[in-house]
Amino acid sequence: MSPKLFAFLTWIFYLAERRTADELWLICMIYSAILAVCALFYRRENKVATAKKKKK
Repeated sequence: MSPKLFAFLTWIFYLAERRTADELWLICMIYSAILAVCALFYRRENKVATAKKKKK
């Protein structure tokens, strides 16, 4: 999935958590933030790996 989508979901969950002060939104926000970081690094690794394959 796209890191931008997870970042957007993190922002939405942040706004929901601020508005309601419910722990469920906090958990969802933290989980989507972790997924955004993982998706970002996964995308970077794949770009580097495909670039190395094309050069060979």
